[in-house]
Amino acid sequence: MRTINDITLTNGREFKTLDLVVNKVIDNRKIEQTIDETVDSSKTRTGVITKFYPYLDKAEVKLDNVAKPVLCRILHRMGGVLIDFFTPEGELDYCETLQEPCILPREELHVLVADISNIDAKEMLLLGYYHPEDIVGIKPADQGYLKITNIGATNTWGVQIGNGEIKVSTNEGVVFEEGEFKTDDTVINYANDKDTYTKDEVNELLLQLKQEILDEINEG
Repeated sequence: MRTINDITLTNGREFKTLDLVVNKVIDNRKIEQTIDETVDSSKTRTGVITKFYPYLDKAEVKLDNVAKPVLCRILHRMGGVLIDFFTPEGELDYCETLQEPCILPREELHVLVADISNIDAKEMLLLGYYHPEDIVGIKPADQGYLKITNIGATNTWGVQIGNGEIKVSTNEGVVFEEGEFKTDDTVINYANDKDTYTKDEVNELLLQLKQEILDEINEG
């Protein structure tokens, strides 16, 4: 009876043996499936904003070809003491899931998002807006200029900055404010409550509730 010691290990036999072992290891670890899933999860995706949370600086996005919407943080061009904000036009609403006022955008806002999720949170990053169709009928920015445009029904208004000058196109004039300003006293209207509160009043109520809970714990 022949044993393994009686078999001469040729190059061909050695290759086949190693090939079987390697393939078996790969199959057991599902390496190809793991690679595909990792690549897929790291892709940037396109979608449409369904809810915009101005006080959270976040947006709910319905991703293309994905049933469940995701919550996205807004990416800014600047940060620190100088930061840029944009709030889309839409219907004021209240999100029961996040217990937060929100805006339902009037227009279909197409966005590009990327996965930044970790173990503790499942949130994505809204990288920016894009137009799925060609933009026509709008004069582009002049060479060397930054242009911010408000598109109206009959005209466009906005600002162009560049070449040592500032160009302003407006329909109702320019508003100029000077001096220090009060803290945000915007009225937040909660759809399920007849009362209205300012942002500062809401913060004060939360602090009172927190203190009441701490007092009860200490007394217990």
